[in-house]
Amino acid sequence: VFCIFKPCIDGFKYFKHIVQVDGTFLYRKYKGTFLVVVVQDGNNKIFPIAFVIVEDEIVDAFYFFLHYLKRHVCSQDGICLISDRLKLIKNAYFRQGIVHVFCIRHIAQYFMRHFRNVERKKIIINMGMTKPRFNYYFNTLRRKPNNEGLTDWLNTIPREQWTLAWDDSRRWGHMTTNLVEEINSILRKTRNLPIFLIIMLTYKRCNSLFI
Repeated sequence: VFCIFKPCIDGFKYFKHIVQVDGTFLYRKYKGTFLVVVVQDGNNKIFPIAFVIVEDEIVDAFYFFLHYLKRHVCSQDGICLISDRLKLIKNAYFRQGIVHVFCIRHIAQYFMRHFRNVERKKIIINMGMTKPRFNYYFNTLRRKPNNEGLTDWLNTIPREQWTLAWDDSRRWGHMTTNLVEEINSILRKTRNLPIFLIIMLTYKRCNSLFI
């Protein structure tokens, strides 16, 4: 189910051309993943533009989502999309011609699963979020003892997809999907409902924002 409201379509052209997307699971009787797409205006106000319900986080589901997002909302060239670093959706982004960058918070979570080192996690976050000092933090990380495999792991992630230093200003300074989390918190009580009710309640919540 791809759900979008007319004010979202009309309003997107006035916003930054970077969109954030993240998913949350539906629970109880009705299973699936609820994807929310959010943008931000020049005054840093949050603007939801699309809501999608898919059966599971698989390539075809994300292709469906991206296809209709491009078709109905983000038809402009040069759209940048920030999300989780899921390998399974890599081909979906490529097939839609969308620039894909990673949320630094998710990069840090994946790092902790592999290495479980809080000090080095903080260095990696600083590497991603500090534009002029990337080399400083990278060299600091390399000089740390017992770093076997760590820099090799980092080198598997294209640096232009997770660091501001190599970003070429595509992500407008956005490093996380936190804006989506704000909308998810507003809609959290809908996730155990039938799909029709989820759509209706989402419409009412968005309608209260637009009026």
